[in-house]
Amino acid sequence: MSLNRPVWKLRDWIEESEINYSNLSYNPNDKAIEILMKNKDKINWFDLCLNTNDEAIELLMKNQNKIKWSHLSSNSNDKAVKILLENQGNINWFYFSYNTNDKAVELLKKNKDKIVWNAFSLNSNNKAVELLLKNRNKINWSSLSLNTNDKAVELLMRNRNKIDWCLFSKNANDKAVKLLNENRDKINWLMFSSNENDKEIEILEQNRDKIDKFHLFQNKNPKVINLIKHYYNNNSSIFSNPLIFELDYEAMKRNNREMEEELITEVMKPERVFKLGGFKYLEELF
Repeated sequence: MSLNRPVWKLRDWIEESEINYSNLSYNPNDKAIEILMKNKDKINWFDLCLNTNDEAIELLMKNQNKIKWSHLSSNSNDKAVKILLENQGNINWFYFSYNTNDKAVELLKKNKDKIVWNAFSLNSNNKAVELLLKNRNKINWSSLSLNTNDKAVELLMRNRNKIDWCLFSKNANDKAVKLLNENRDKINWLMFSSNENDKEIEILEQNRDKIDKFHLFQNKNPKVINLIKHYYNNNSSIFSNPLIFELDYEAMKRNNREMEEELITEVMKPERVFKLGGFKYLEELF
């Protein structure tokens, strides 16, 4: 038992009977994985391949015959990338091209002929963006409009005529948000509803009539939870969002009390209390 380990539960306005297991398979929250482990027959293995939770990847490692390699190729989890590096023949280079993991980018740089530049233009890894800047003729500007890297956004700001404002509306980079606020007439509210920048949440609150619910339910900024609750009506797309869970403080308190009792029991064992007439047992415990 781990002291103060986070314990999660479904929010009280979501019923467990409403769970969409396909979308939950993509949810990286620990509680989502716990639920999936109890319902393995309901797992969508394709979506699980997109899940960045360590335990999800460990489950895939035990069920490699169920891996969808194209989906896994975009997974930036270190353990997922390790699987990919050990099975390079199975890599889907389109999806791998926007994998932001450092080791994935290293492999891409060693295999430039396999890079799919349309997808690579999405890659926000610093080294990926450096390579993009050296190959500007290969940039896909629509894809770059989604790229949250500072240098990518700065390049877009110097080439505003090439910005795809629809996709740019989702870009959560602070500089991108500033530019969007200066050009509100160009905002695509469908995409903007999934923008996770704090300042954009304020704008959504002020423009509720323009919100797209489907994209709102994909928004992972905790500040948007009240909006999600307001519009939720058993919408299945919400179950991929970690925000459907909240900390279970009562369970955490119970766990800590149990941990405290175990610690006291261990400390007060006679063989420890009277060991050599001193307190060397403390060194063992701490």
